[in-house]
Amino acid sequence: MTTKVNIDKLAKDLASGCRSKDDCFAKDGLLSSLISKTLQACLDAEMTDHLGYEKHEQPVQPNSRNGYSRLTSY
Repeated sequence: MTTKVNIDKLAKDLASGCRSKDDCFAKDGLLSSLISKTLQACLDAEMTDHLGYEKHEQPVQPNSRNGYSRLTSY
């Protein structure tokens, strides 16, 4: 489990590359990327739990992963 000290260090390390508010808050900035990757990791973990096997493993049931693609427009 991640401790508060580790989270604080991680936040400082991530923010070290931010020189302006746009570096952190722009559409392609740090926070947007961090939120996007965190949500995708959560969704992948949820799918793994639901299906009962890791990504790229042989399915133990007829249900399988179909993959996904990037959203190209809003």
